[in-house]
Amino acid sequence: MNQDYIYLIRAENQDLYKIGRTSRHPEVRLKELNGQQSPYPLLLKYYTAVSDGAVAEKYFHQRFAKYRHHNEWFKMSVGIAASVEKGFRDYQPGSIHGAGARKPKRKGNSGGRSKSRRSKNPWPTVLLLAGTLLVLTQWSKLPAIANCVSTLDFGRCAKIR
Repeated sequence: MNQDYIYLIRAENQDLYKIGRTSRHPEVRLKELNGQQSPYPLLLKYYTAVSDGAVAEKYFHQRFAKYRHHNEWFKMSVGIAASVEKGFRDYQPGSIHGAGARKPKRKGNSGGRSKSRRSKNPWPTVLLLAGTLLVLTQWSKLPAIANCVSTLDFGRCAKIR
């Protein structure tokens, strides 16, 4: 199995970064790029070994496409570059569509289930239950309640027992 590397190189004192891959050690690739008349000295910021270098490189090029400057060069802030590095650390080869699976997060000591997004706001559920309870307990009075509400005679609605 061939081992490739994906790497992040920065043009010194610039916000230009190269996301690339190589089958050689990234330090060798850095020397090669620095010797190709680069207008700026280049610095190797981060690299990692992967078994699917072409897929990984394509994934990161697509993921950060909105920062693309030219070919494999991306114009981005230090913060965005840090998220590229984090993506490199979390990348696992072999997932569907070549996107790289994220490493599973470790569960804390909470011991409970994670909450779904719907459980964060209980009011829709509370109102639905209250309405259902009202309908079930006042079923026989429902026509009278509907009549006074439709005529906006809330005084008469208050007298319904």
